This record gives sequence, structure tokens and C-alpha cells, in this order.
Amino acid sequence: MHVPDADVAQLVEQRFRKPQVTGSNPVVGSSPESFRGCHAGVKRRRAALIALFVGRSKTTAWQAKFMTRFFYVYVLVSETDPSVHYTGVTRDLSRRLQEHNRGSCLYTAKHRPWKIETAIGLRSETKARAFEKYLKSGSGREFARRHF
Repeated sequence: MHVPDADVAQLVEQRFRKPQVTGSNPVVGSSPESFRGCHAGVKRRRAALIALFVGRSKTTAWQAKFMTRFFYVYVLVSETDPSVHYTGVTRDLSRRLQEHNRGSCLYTAKHRPWKIETAIGLRSETKARAFEKYLKSGSGREFARRHF
């Protein structure tokens, strides 16, 4: 299924809350009880991403169950050469990062080790793949350079 460029651009605008975009910007709660109301999905996605980057040593059962429901578009940066980036899509972000750092992927093997610069969770695989494709385009690379 093809997602028009306008839909990808709209998705980008929504995800990164540019100032010219109107609408609400909900506050993220830290417990599952706070995930109610019209922005519950946004709150859950943000909480999952925050949990990934806070550096918790253990993932709770609730987080593990919740995080497998999303497709993650991620941008990696090489620790040896910060000018080298890699963009991809996965359902299991930590496993995929381990694969990149083990050298399982041809392109990423020569620039190891990698760290996650940005990860965005989407429920739709189609939208995740379209967003990945956009980030790999010329305008998408410029967008990533400016905003990530």
C-alpha cells in the first residue's frame, strides 16, 4: 500500500509538534493509570520512548508488553564517526541495536559501535516504512539533520 507524500509530511508535522502546527501537546504521565482520555495513545508512545532513553536497567512486564505493539523508526549514530548515521525500522529496538553492534548488517558493521540517536514508535507498519523511506530521501535527511 502506497502512502502519499502529503500523508508522510503530515505525520512528520504531528510527531514533532512544530510551532506552526496548532493543537494540544499533552503532558505525559508516568503510570498506566494516567493514560486516559483523547491523547492516551500519544501518552503511551511518549512514555515508552522515555523509558527507552532514561537508561533503566530492567524493563517491566507492562513496558515489554506495550513496546512490542509498535514499529520503531530509528536513527543510529556511529560512536566512532558521529557524521555517519543509519535509519531503519524494527519491532524490537534493543535486539536490533545489538544486531547492528555485533556486525550482523553489512553496512553498519564497518562503523561499529552504534548508539540510538532517535526512535519513534508507530502502530502502523505502513506508516513506519513510509516514514523510514522519507528519512532516507534528500528532504528527510535534511529534516533529520535539523531536528534530531
